[in-house]
Amino acid sequence: MSRTRVLLVDMPFASIYMPSLALGLLKAELQREGMACEVLYLNVLFAQMVGWDAYGVVERSSALLAGEQMFARDLFGARIPSDADYDADVVARFDRRLQLDVQHLRRHVPSFLANCMERIPWERYDIVGFSTKFEQNLPSLSLARRVKERFPKTVIVFGGANCEGIMGLALHRSFPFVDYVVNGEGDLALSQLVQRLDHGESVDDVHGVVSRRSGISVGNGSPEKVRDLNTLPFPDFDEYFDLLDRTGAPFSDRHVTLETARGCWWGEKAQCTFCGLNGESIAFRAKTPERAVDEIVHLVERYRPRFVRTVDNMMSPSYYDTFLPRLAEANQPVDLFYEVRSTLSKEQIINLARARVTQVQAGIESLNTHILKLMKKGTTALRNVEFLKHCRQAGVYVDWNLLFGFPGESVDDYRSTLDLASMITHLDAPACAGQIRLDRFSPNFERAAELGFVNVRPWSTFKYIYPFDRETLMDLVYYFDCDRREAFDDQGYFKQLQEHVARWKGRHDVLVAQRNNGRLTIHDSRAARVTQQTILKGVEADVYEYCDSRRTPAHIAAWLGERGLKVRAQTIQKMLDGFLAKRLMAEEHGWHLSLAVQG
Repeated sequence: MSRTRVLLVDMPFASIYMPSLALGLLKAELQREGMACEVLYLNVLFAQMVGWDAYGVVERSSALLAGEQMFARDLFGARIPSDADYDADVVARFDRRLQLDVQHLRRHVPSFLANCMERIPWERYDIVGFSTKFEQNLPSLSLARRVKERFPKTVIVFGGANCEGIMGLALHRSFPFVDYVVNGEGDLALSQLVQRLDHGESVDDVHGVVSRRSGISVGNGSPEKVRDLNTLPFPDFDEYFDLLDRTGAPFSDRHVTLETARGCWWGEKAQCTFCGLNGESIAFRAKTPERAVDEIVHLVERYRPRFVRTVDNMMSPSYYDTFLPRLAEANQPVDLFYEVRSTLSKEQIINLARARVTQVQAGIESLNTHILKLMKKGTTALRNVEFLKHCRQAGVYVDWNLLFGFPGESVDDYRSTLDLASMITHLDAPACAGQIRLDRFSPNFERAAELGFVNVRPWSTFKYIYPFDRETLMDLVYYFDCDRREAFDDQGYFKQLQEHVARWKGRHDVLVAQRNNGRLTIHDSRAARVTQQTILKGVEADVYEYCDSRRTPAHIAAWLGERGLKVRAQTIQKMLDGFLAKRLMAEEHGWHLSLAVQG
């Protein structure tokens, strides 16, 4: 066993409902290499201090960057604008309850940091590592500075999504109490760094580690990536679940996190223009189906979770015919979440449901094909609706968003989106409808001028968080403001869409088709309905059911012909036009889709 002792820290505002996969993997990897390592979930302890519900305000209101701002005062003091200025400029735009929650959390920051220093035996550890993503930078930096000041010999290491690429180098330059930064995938780089430090050897040639040489921050390229994910250890979440038991956390449903793939296979072919999630690690790698199922079985047996949340950017295309049947056969007592493409077939969605994948996040993003082309989504509006409907029929909940703000959009795009959205209020509503932001690593950011964005600049809210100049912030932060090269007047449609989504989320509409005694009865409670009940018989009923998946009139004619029915093209078109007139069907470029869920 190595003499070096490592502590990995998860600070606010990481989710308290699941353990950190990154830290669970890093701990397991370090221990496998013979190094002592522990994980400390200070996010859970902060939630216990401020109240479990109050803690969630930051996760629910990420546009505020409140989690960063409330810790910034400890680090920067009077170098940043006052809390009152931040509250008036940023928080006041939201409801009074949110304002009070932010102020409540902020009041607890000094005592939280003081308690961390008093109650944790920092002197036991040679290396303290902070994993930082989203709103964890300032909480992590605030505590790291205090640890370094009291224990100067303790080595401070930062890593995580907020440190990827140039952001890691900028963070290292800006905060001299941070000794090393791992600026990308950390499995191999952190292990090599700890081993070098343990042996008293130079770390200058460790890929992906930023260090100081003669007081200058120097990077060494990107970290070596794990090519075969099957070689990774199972993550170790022991400290998280032990802490939940000790603190009496009020949520009974245990969640674990898992990855079965890294990178994005779609992004390798045609990266969505707004997406920067993969950073510099877009190359797709997946575990074998056997290894993935074995890992799930291990986590379920060890931690008894109710839910497994995968962090994959995209389920492997091969998994629908390999992994999912194997997982269904394993019959584990958990539900799962996955991110998927919205181009899945009905059969693939049924395979998700059979394997107890009950929640998915799908890259739907729009209900307009032109806007989807601007995003490079590789799909159409009608296919997105088909996906939503088949998921509803299979019992799979879909988490999705409506995005706007792409140069090249038109008022007609917004108008058609609103019309289609009004027809599908019996399906899962989007979580939100909003304007896109510019994220680092996305094509919109990397090729802003080419794609129609100008005046790219750090989010204005960052002025309340960092006392740095624009040049430094351009390297340090992930979120950016911008302007369109060409002005666009949406004529009020964007507001109408937001209002429609708000209503949609509160409705419980039904559009269901049920067979009974040879008739197909369609019950309709949508606001956009023409009639509450429609009864179809004979060929009409058959055609409507056949269009449960997208069909063209030629497909319908051929299908009827195979059943010995000769129906003229004009008759088929008349039937389809009747369904469209009653808003029971959607059509796009000759493709037709029945909207009713089959009961």
